[in-house]
Amino acid sequence: MFLDQDAYASDVVWDIENPISKKGSPLNYNVSIGIDVSKYNGKIDWDKVKNAGINFAIVRLVYRGYGKKGTLLEDQKGIENLINAKNAGLKIGAYIFSQAINIEETLEEAQFAIKLLNDNNITLDLPLVYDPETIRGAVARTDNVTSETFTNNAIAFSKYVLTQNMTPAIYANMIWEDYYFDMAKLREYDFWYADYYDFPFTPYKYKFWQFTEKGIVSGIDGYVDLNMMLEEHY
Repeated sequence: MFLDQDAYASDVVWDIENPISKKGSPLNYNVSIGIDVSKYNGKIDWDKVKNAGINFAIVRLVYRGYGKKGTLLEDQKGIENLINAKNAGLKIGAYIFSQAINIEETLEEAQFAIKLLNDNNITLDLPLVYDPETIRGAVARTDNVTSETFTNNAIAFSKYVLTQNMTPAIYANMIWEDYYFDMAKLREYDFWYADYYDFPFTPYKYKFWQFTEKGIVSGIDGYVDLNMMLEEHY
């Protein structure tokens, strides 16, 4: 979905000190607030999270190491978080922290994640997300991957997830949209956009906006990423 920048800037005011408190919503959109988590968020009290006003969670399920071997691993808290979040009444989605260097590895990641979901009888309400990221301050196996390859990986991931009767999405920030993806080839897919300014500086459509990495939510120790989900209405 596309969020009109003028409509957002003039009609939404968020309390940055307390981002759970919604003061308004973009024109023509329903807005709900969610979190994304991984094992690094520790033990989560999902009932407290729900009672704090959180409506959804996007959980890291699978990640690939950024070293030469690129070992593919299950997030140790992934299944637990998905089950407990859903039992608490949240909508759930999942993401794969990708370090795939080609389509074959990208599909391996998607297949691994979907097998984990199926083996644990988990049905996602929200997308399964392809999340390729650069590794700041370290040499990574994806350092020499081209924009064309990253784009082809995202397309292959999305098409495969659709064949599994699931919804795909792609995680990106401004740098990825400018340099690593050919956005013209990805228009048909939902995006999860990360931008920690007061409003998102992107000309592209997105369905989710990760708007801070320093959220405070009851039931979680320390900071947690906060997100908006935008659902169009008329």
